[in-house]
Parts: sequence; C-alpha cells; structure tokens
Amino acid sequence: TGALLHGRWRVGKALGRGGFGVTYRGLDVETRAPVAIKVEHPETSRKHRHNSPLKNEINMYAALRPCAGLPRVEWTGSLRAPGDKPVGLRVMVMELLGPSLERIRERHPAYRIVLLHVTAPEDVVYQRADSRAAVTGRKVPKESIDSNAKSSAY
Repeated sequence: TGALLHGRWRVGKALGRGGFGVTYRGLDVETRAPVAIKVEHPETSRKHRHNSPLKNEINMYAALRPCAGLPRVEWTGSLRAPGDKPVGLRVMVMELLGPSLERIRERHPAYRIVLLHVTAPEDVVYQRADSRAAVTGRKVPKESIDSNAKSSAY
C-alpha cells in the first residue's frame, strides 16, 4: 500500500479478496476522488493468460457502459516493475461507489444483493448471468434473476 499506480492512483488498504484478485481502496491524486483498484492474483494471470476473469469483467463494464449504477472504469492495464518491465498482473481502476459487498453481506446476511441492474432483453440478461457464473465459478440460479426488472442478483 502507498504505491503510486500509473503515476496517478495511490494504493490504499485492501477492501476485499476474491477468487481471482484483491480490491484495494485508492485515491486519484489528481482529482482527490476515491477509487477501487482491482489487481489480479499472480496465479490467475498465469492460468488465464488470454482470457482472464478480470479481463472479462473489464469487457463486461465496457459492454454495459453507460449504465446507471455501474462504476466508471478509469484505467486498465498491467503492473510494471522498475525499468518498465511488465509483471503480467492485470489491473483495473474504477470509481468507488460504496462499501464492499463483503461488508454489506457481513452487516446484512439475509439481504438479497443486486450486483447488476440492466435494461435488456431477457435472453441477454440470462446470457450475462451465465458469463458472470463462468468468471466467478458460481452458477447463478435462474430463479434469482428478476426478469421483470431485468436484474441479476447473487
């Protein structure tokens, strides 16, 4: 923590750890805005060189942009070592919207958390839920998708 990423974002404390990486709280040193910085685990980067879960998430945000309620992606790239040598770890810097999902689940274990709220044809919503399941390794039950609101809940 404390490192400056890409000359612009200061890395802070870890907000959460997931199956494919760690999310840190960060600060945009130019605008003073808080950001979330997702860094892929080294083993995930090695295992998924061309189609990583973080790259899939980046593509998902790009496909859904602009969509209310989704964070704005500020920058994507790879970590580099001194001398500008690529380390191979993918990184995404995005707008920090609120508390982490882990914290929300800890405080409210019975809540049904909606991660994605999109307006799209029903088959597209199911396809996106299946894609997310492929990335996270967790199947999304069809009954957890509210087809009226076109939102997928986990």
